[in-house]
Amino acid sequence: MQRVDALRYFLLWHYGGLYLDPEIGCQWPLDSLLSEEQEDQVLLPQHWPYGVGNEFVASKPNHPFVIKVALSVHEHRWGFVPAYVTAFVSAGAVLVSQVLGVWLSAVGGGVGIVPRSMYEGTEKAFFMRFVEERPRGDEVAVAEWFFGNWIGWCAAGVALGVMGMV
Repeated sequence: MQRVDALRYFLLWHYGGLYLDPEIGCQWPLDSLLSEEQEDQVLLPQHWPYGVGNEFVASKPNHPFVIKVALSVHEHRWGFVPAYVTAFVSAGAVLVSQVLGVWLSAVGGGVGIVPRSMYEGTEKAFFMRFVEERPRGDEVAVAEWFFGNWIGWCAAGVALGVMGMV
C-alpha cells in the first residue's frame, strides 16, 4: 500500500495532473477548480479533524510540495503497526497533513485547500463519493469487529491505561 501511495506522489510530481481515489467521481467539469489562479498550487481536500486528505490531489509537474510528501513516506513507516493503519499514517491523510503543517510554516504557500462544501455533500460539489464495499485487508475486518461493540472499546481503554502506567 505504501509503495503505491509513494508511486502516486512521484508520478504527480513528475507529470502533474489530478489523482482521484477509485471511490471518488466527478459531478462537474473541473475547469473552474483547476483555474489559472491555482496553477502554482497543489490542491488538497479539507478534512476534519486532521487537516487535509489525499483522496484527490491536483498538482502541476515538479511541484516541491508533492516531492516533499513523496520523500516523507519512507520517514513515517512503522513496521510494528497493521498495514491499514500504517498506510493511513505513513502515506495517507495524516502524513499529508503533517507535511502541510511543516510546509506552511517554512514556505507559507503553494498549497490550496478545497473546502468540504466544494468537495462533497452538496449538489454543487465537484466530486461525489461512491458508497460501495471496497477490498480491504483482514486487519480492517478484525478492527471493525473488535471496535464494533462496547467490549472492544473497554479492552482498548484498559490497554491504554496499562501502557500509560508502564
